Amino acid sequence: MRVLSIAPLFAVAFAASLSAACTGDGSPAEPVFASRAEADTPHEARGSRTFYALAAHPEHVELRRGKVAEWPLGGIDSGKLGLGGFGTDVTPGVVDGRSVLVATKRAARLRLPIDEAGPIEIALLVKGFARGTFGLSLDDEKLEVEATRRDDGFTLLRARSKGNVSVGEHELLVTTPPTAVVPRVGSAGAALAWLRVGPPGQLGDAEARSVGEHLFAEGGQMGFKLEPGVTLRVPFLVPDQAWIAATLGGEGKLKITAVREGNERKTLLDERSGGDARAAGRTFALKDLAGQVVYLEFEAFGGRVSIKDPRVMVPASTAREAKKPKNVVVYLIDTLRADKLSPINPKTRVKTPGLERFVAGASTFLAGHTQENWTKPSVATLFSGLMPWEHTATGGSSVVPPSVPMLSEILKREGFTTASFIANGYVSDRFGFGRGWDFYRNYIRENRRTKSEFVAADVLSWLDSRPKNKPFFLYVHTIDPHVPYRPPADFLAMYGDPNYRGKVDFRTNALFLEHVKIGKIKLDPRDKAHLEALYDGEISYHDVHFNAILDGLRRRGLDEDTLVIVTADHGEEFWDHGSVGHGHNVYEELLHIPFFVKHPGIERAGMQFRDPVGLVDILPTVLDALDKPIPEGTSGRSILPLLKGESTSEPRFTVSGFMDNWRTIVVGDRKLIVRPRNRQYLHLLADDPGEQKDVSAAHPLTTRYLMSLLGVELARTQPGGQAPAARPRRSHRAADATIDDDLADQLRALGYVH
Repeated sequence: MRVLSIAPLFAVAFAASLSAACTGDGSPAEPVFASRAEADTPHEARGSRTFYALAAHPEHVELRRGKVAEWPLGGIDSGKLGLGGFGTDVTPGVVDGRSVLVATKRAARLRLPIDEAGPIEIALLVKGFARGTFGLSLDDEKLEVEATRRDDGFTLLRARSKGNVSVGEHELLVTTPPTAVVPRVGSAGAALAWLRVGPPGQLGDAEARSVGEHLFAEGGQMGFKLEPGVTLRVPFLVPDQAWIAATLGGEGKLKITAVREGNERKTLLDERSGGDARAAGRTFALKDLAGQVVYLEFEAFGGRVSIKDPRVMVPASTAREAKKPKNVVVYLIDTLRADKLSPINPKTRVKTPGLERFVAGASTFLAGHTQENWTKPSVATLFSGLMPWEHTATGGSSVVPPSVPMLSEILKREGFTTASFIANGYVSDRFGFGRGWDFYRNYIRENRRTKSEFVAADVLSWLDSRPKNKPFFLYVHTIDPHVPYRPPADFLAMYGDPNYRGKVDFRTNALFLEHVKIGKIKLDPRDKAHLEALYDGEISYHDVHFNAILDGLRRRGLDEDTLVIVTADHGEEFWDHGSVGHGHNVYEELLHIPFFVKHPGIERAGMQFRDPVGLVDILPTVLDALDKPIPEGTSGRSILPLLKGESTSEPRFTVSGFMDNWRTIVVGDRKLIVRPRNRQYLHLLADDPGEQKDVSAAHPLTTRYLMSLLGVELARTQPGGQAPAARPRRSHRAADATIDDDLADQLRALGYVH
């Protein structure tokens, strides 16, 4: 056995021979791609867990030959450059038996990341569907193109930049011949097969190679197979106290390099440096990589190398698990921004003693995020485990399609008594939210009083009258922090002047905040302070009745076997970025939400997690906790492994969006906001929580990583996106409801304009 350790950040154990990583004839075994389910953990030892199974997610891996980046545009590689069709007008398809990206119009846009400044040469393999010519433009600068028609019907386009290309994100515009209707494809301009980019004169005539060609599977484990001249690059945000475990074979020598911002390169292992490093063993102190985005580069020299089951490992503190919960409560507080709560922001002035008591016995997820910035799509994501663009309920009149399985329907079929108490008119039967309930109450639709004291009384009454011989699923949706802000005077007095006289008046104008947003009403600093005092007062008022419900569970002996999740659908802006209210941007004041989980069978009370989680994760978490099957095609991931201290197959991140023009991704404290036409904005939330400074130009490696990760996720979830075989796609037909005068009046009373 030959062993190498790299510690304390990286500890690599290498053993076995090349034959153990190959099929009988020495060729790579057939690749088997992992789903979003958590991976097996053969490298685990007591006190450790897998953070990232590198080879289980080849869709995140980049491939180079020399200095030439290789980008097959079909299959697992399509998301990184095609962005799932978001602003790019491409969709995956198969043409002449080849996996490709199809240009749905006469112009397609591909992301083009560059990590070394200088002139570049581009080779793009395409196939037009009608007579005509192709064109290429780099960042809107038209390039001279040399086109060569091949015998297989595809055309190779070659072009060079007109000068040096800077490090960072660029856009390649591909103009195509006229569109044509193609069997099993539809109307399209061209098929895009692969892209190769490198310094002029270094591309040669080779075809682009896929990461999939360098994978093997053996005994249920994935691995990388390298040959000299090929580099595999795996990006991730390095966690604290992490190391890598893997099994190495082959006659070649392995080099592992960590590439950081500024193209700073740190050699972790170079077996060419003399001596038998595998036999002798060496230790490297590399704590300086923790908290940084790195690209791990794997290179082979002097022969082939196999890297079996490479994993990023971290220490684990396993929770003691008693039993699975019997009941489930999901409590959603409408319009509650996370930084108003002391468990997330200790500096807040807002008093919520009831919530604080609950959190003391629960787990706090400090980076909870909603997937949209207003109620309907957010709650539809909560109930479906799908991204907004998947369930399609994203517009004012849109309906959750009947084909979307809802958590209430699933649990009702599993024998649960289901009940909902909802104080927002958008989460109503009219919009598809009435399915799967034994008891359903929408306070807006039924013209009932919506304050939480009335909701709490109804919930406690239902707890006493429900069938006692069945488990229950209870959904509570309160709305006090939503406009119109009208807290009782004693709660307003905690933060402002109850005798205020001024422009802020919701009692005579339910659309007051909307009028402020559009500039119809101007507020001075005193008015603005009063407006936020009203909001804060609503939060503290609501806390009293939140506590009544949670205390009611305890007094009835239900807290000992009930999973409780407390969250919000979105936040609220108070001039953080020049506006008020919600439903208009993708900054943290709207997307960062509270996210607390109390699992009665897991004793990790008071734990805090910085891993990003979202509303999309609630459905799989609930079903996982109940040991029930999670529907195929679910986009969210259970957070139960985090609560238990178990292994995960990939680092956690959250993706959000707003309409068709905004997408965001959060990894650790890095947040990237993306708009079409190659516009990205990177914020380091730990240093810039208010998202005032775009640092994408200064952090091109981080931007590249987040763009690639976002592209893969959009390709996985975007309608028409590329889903792996492990995740069957199911499209849902968008539908709309008729908003009659009564419903319009009810929504206007909540400050919505129709």
